[in-house]
Amino acid sequence: MTRIGVIPRPDEIEVFVYFETNGMAWIEAVAPEGQRCSVEDPLSLGDTWEEQAAAMRNWLVVLITKHREQKAKQIGVLN
Repeated sequence: MTRIGVIPRPDEIEVFVYFETNGMAWIEAVAPEGQRCSVEDPLSLGDTWEEQAAAMRNWLVVLITKHREQKAKQIGVLN
């Protein structure tokens, strides 16, 4: 059996919000294995911090899942 990695649960993903003095803001999600994604406009994800964090967690899970599926197809694990 070939292991291609673990898909993290959304509650395992940390979310950080950054604000700079020039008014720029962005939100970043970080998975336990170090995978990351970020968005420069947090308000595009929702009106509240909770909505934004949930969207980032779910988005990162989807990105990791798609990446792992591609990797599995390349090595012949998935058809």
